[in-house]
Amino acid sequence: MNGQHFILDVECNEKEKLADVELMKKVLLDLPEIVNMKRLIEPIIVQGAAHNPGLTGVVVIETSNIVLHTFTESEKFSLDIFSVKEIDEEKVIGYLRENFNFRIIRRNLFDRL
Repeated sequence: MNGQHFILDVECNEKEKLADVELMKKVLLDLPEIVNMKRLIEPIIVQGAAHNPGLTGVVVIETSNIVLHTFTESEKFSLDIFSVKEIDEEKVIGYLRENFNFRIIRRNLFDRL
């Protein structure tokens, strides 16, 4: 195994949190430690397009990455974590629940080649 990929799609009716740049930055700063990886850069966060408002944030971690997309109009967010180490998905979800109130739509954890 060369790593794992964790994908989480949720419904979150907290539009103000989904548009909160500082909250996204905090989450992207905290998640590398949650998955036991070293952050290599500061998070990069950009505003979504006018026709699909929200935020996209990415942080590069040791030979891996974490990407978080929020969608304020549809009240959803999507998280992708690729890690060369095993991902404790329950730990990640537990951390996210400390910051957001959500209902899981889809979650997948699979090994990468």
